[in-house]
Amino acid sequence: MATVNIWVYDVTHAWHDGRIPPRFIAGCDYYPGVHFAGYVGEPNPFSTTEMVHFNTPPGGPTISDLPLCNVLVNADYLINMPIVKIHPFTGVSLGFKNHFGSFDRCDYAHVYTPGCPTDVHTCYYDPNYSPLIDIYTQAHIRNKTILTVGDCLFGAWSDPTWIPLPWATFGNGAPNSLFFATDPVAIECVMTDILAAETTVMSETDDFLSLAGEASLGVYERGDPWSSGYQFIDYIRAALT
Repeated sequence: MATVNIWVYDVTHAWHDGRIPPRFIAGCDYYPGVHFAGYVGEPNPFSTTEMVHFNTPPGGPTISDLPLCNVLVNADYLINMPIVKIHPFTGVSLGFKNHFGSFDRCDYAHVYTPGCPTDVHTCYYDPNYSPLIDIYTQAHIRNKTILTVGDCLFGAWSDPTWIPLPWATFGNGAPNSLFFATDPVAIECVMTDILAAETTVMSETDDFLSLAGEASLGVYERGDPWSSGYQFIDYIRAALT
């Protein structure tokens, strides 16, 4: 019998430090093959050789190469599991921004996001550049990601730090939905459209999605997930009872 060796990680080290909630760990007591890694409590969270390289545009600050977490470097496969939510810095926080928990000092990338917090940064947003693309094209992320699972059981259309609120587009209840895709860009577009149908998503959000398509990371297309759907994305809705 093959040994199950699953790691769940968040090594965020910036304005706050990644910490795995104790309830997550306790919930896996019966699954000894599941392990957890956060920045807090990890003696050596980051690689000394594997980095994210940022191709920052002229006129803005250079972001030095930043190290990936060892859990990701040592992994054979990666399943990305973002929560479907909006974000004041990037418009949405989905599979691409989920990797802010995969490397050291992700806050350095905030100066190039459209909602850059001006109270702590000088901002250099450029619609033709996104650090999210540099992060996702890193070989350990791009080549190892076999599946993206979007968690929209509750989601967060109002604020990423609030408790979940009802969604008008889901009958004033919880969405109770999951999204699955092997194409990281296609699912990012669909989840963004789901959020845009519920609330206002900053228009600049589309910039990084189109850049991801141009970088051949997947299929870029904006559409209507509730009606006409998509021309190029194979979008299938399934109601389970």
